[in-house]
Amino acid sequence: MSTQENHTTIKERLTQERIRLNLSEVQFAERCARKTHYVEDWESGRESPEAVTLKLMDEIGVDILYVITGRRQVTSSISTQGTPEELEARITRLESRLDETFMQVATLTDMVMTDEETGESA
Repeated sequence: MSTQENHTTIKERLTQERIRLNLSEVQFAERCARKTHYVEDWESGRESPEAVTLKLMDEIGVDILYVITGRRQVTSSISTQGTPEELEARITRLESRLDETFMQVATLTDMVMTDEETGESA
């Protein structure tokens, strides 16, 4: 399997992770025990989070490997920690990602079947 290069920056990946976790800047700052202006500084690239903050981010579900390197963790454990509302939001996001994946597979399957019918090869 080939590896795709990720050309996004740390600030962009950190923003993506916050959004993936369905957290506002204020909520994210609270979970990281920081004031909102820190999140603004991280996401603008003016500052980088300290190691202790990265540890807190990891504990709330941020994929720290992805933020730093652009590579997703190979193995991912599903956290069962959080309020019922947070767990429900995670389930909703997972269902959405699963639906997107099914749609992508269906599209690729249609493309392969069309190629086979026309005699084209990939």
